[in-house]
Amino acid sequence: MTSTRHGEARSALREVQSRHQDIQKIERTITELAQLFNEMSIMIEVQETAIDNIEQKAQETEQQMESGLQETDRAVKSARAARRKKWYCFGIIVLIISKFPRESNLIYSYCDHYHSYPEICYRYHQLISQLRSFVGFEGKCLSAIIVV
Repeated sequence: MTSTRHGEARSALREVQSRHQDIQKIERTITELAQLFNEMSIMIEVQETAIDNIEQKAQETEQQMESGLQETDRAVKSARAARRKKWYCFGIIVLIISKFPRESNLIYSYCDHYHSYPEICYRYHQLISQLRSFVGFEGKCLSAIIVV
């Protein structure tokens, strides 16, 4: 009987020791886990400013992209309007030229009277001659029209 009690006691002791070791193992694991959480907390605090800076830069970039898109839309509309106005001006010039094709004494251009800027006058006369050849008219009425 003593041997069975002695065996049972040893068995109980081994079981208690095994449980105690398991509990110590769990305690070490929990301690390591708490240490990991503390290290993560420190890392988060250290990197918080960098993360905030990245987030701020991302928001600024988003705002700048939106304003850039708006500016691009405005530029496209402005370019279309300018192109349309150029065609209107061209049509008006052609209309006026067709009304006064041969009148040479209408109004003379600045370059005809004053030759103070020869490079501008040269370019101006080139433009006039190109327009005259394009439209098919001769005379000085075209230079008078463009000056007005």
